[in-house]
Amino acid sequence: MAKQFLFAIILHGAFTLTVLVHSQDQLGFINIDCGIPEGSSYKDGATEINYTSDSTFIDTGVNGNIAPEYRTNNIDQQF
Repeated sequence: MAKQFLFAIILHGAFTLTVLVHSQDQLGFINIDCGIPEGSSYKDGATEINYTSDSTFIDTGVNGNIAPEYRTNNIDQQF
């Protein structure tokens, strides 16, 4: 009986932690994607993290684009 009670407590604790981790918002966090056009942003479909351009945070550097023949559809946008 004690083992079942302990298992129930552990299971409940694990469930509670899972819900808390998934319910965190992004308030106060800025996720930047270096090199995307100024003023643009997007939301990652898998993680639902919002990304914004780094243009307002930098004043040097050169942007470049990956040649079309090296682009694939099976990698995430931020890569």
